[in-house]
Amino acid sequence: MSKSGKNAPNTFFVVIFTALTMSYGWGYCGAVGHEGGAMAPGAMLAMALCLASGRLDWIKRTAVAALFGAVDWAWGGSLGSMAQITVEHS
Repeated sequence: MSKSGKNAPNTFFVVIFTALTMSYGWGYCGAVGHEGGAMAPGAMLAMALCLASGRLDWIKRTAVAALFGAVDWAWGGSLGSMAQITVEHS
């Protein structure tokens, strides 16, 4: 892909692909729950964005992006649960 963006992926495709990937991952998160379940949509979203970008440097680093996406969503999911628990205990 050139830097001028001639071979840029279709924006509509990227949005639909990532939205469908995220909805599938979110359903898995609802079935599993907690931090472990939240890791799936985070990793899947990061992989979908890397693969749909069409950039070779992003595609080569898809596994790293998936790792950080999974850890980020698991950490964020635990923060959301902690806020509800602290309100309940007060």
